[in-house]
Amino acid sequence: MNMKKLSLLLLLLIAMLTSCSDTDKADKLRLELKYDEAAALYQKAADNGDAYAMWRLAECYSNGNGIEFDKKKAYDWIVKSAKAGQEEAKVDLALTKIDGLYGQPKNVKEGIKEMEALYSSSNNAYTYLKYAGLFWDGVQGEIEKDRSKAVEIINKLEDKNSPYYNWFMGIVYCTGTDDIDIDENKAIEFWNKSFSEGFYGSLQIANLYANGGSQIEKNIDKAIEFYKKGVETNGTGSMLHLANLYLSPDSSLQKYHNPKAALELLKKAVKHGGADACDRL
Repeated sequence: MNMKKLSLLLLLLIAMLTSCSDTDKADKLRLELKYDEAAALYQKAADNGDAYAMWRLAECYSNGNGIEFDKKKAYDWIVKSAKAGQEEAKVDLALTKIDGLYGQPKNVKEGIKEMEALYSSSNNAYTYLKYAGLFWDGVQGEIEKDRSKAVEIINKLEDKNSPYYNWFMGIVYCTGTDDIDIDENKAIEFWNKSFSEGFYGSLQIANLYANGGSQIEKNIDKAIEFYKKGVETNGTGSMLHLANLYLSPDSSLQKYHNPKAALELLKKAVKHGGADACDRL
């Protein structure tokens, strides 16, 4: 190998190592809720060709985490990430076709076909989560709702510590299936694990406390605690639910009445892409 090729190879290797270092730091910052710093590092790594960073950067744009909410830029980065080989981005593109996300036209059959192909050739936790979700809720005219099959799919996943697995199992135990009894305490346990790893869970726990369940007593203070945790992670659902609680005309909730705080929450939700919050505002 001549010196020119060797130098080029070394430069590429350095760029790859730097990119990995940036994404590792960004992931850590994201879990610490330091979104501005995380987004900047994801951007840097994405500009250097890191497919994973591109996917995470799309997520930043999609949620307005550390960067201006921009649905178009989110979609563009998902496309770039998928082309660069990131499986999670390929899953997002398939779901975009199924659900018409990011303002894109629907192509349900093609999206399902792509999801089936991804699932059949991988053990990626995100892929399993989203594929199981198709059977959990069903896809009108294409996939019949089959929650037992959804659980069967997610249980084939090897990584039982994944936040995606934990979030889905929270749904399973909160709702129950023909084969699994409802266990709301176990659901909360799973959701707490998921949320601690930077995925969903806080909103689901908050809603369970806000409404009460068959095994969990209604507890508005606990609900507010978990809504606030969701607000800290820029969860627009948590912002909207907490705002609605602050605005509730229910006499039993008057001690929580806080229109000023509700207004700020709705403004923040709109900034982060919450369409329902825009209507409410």
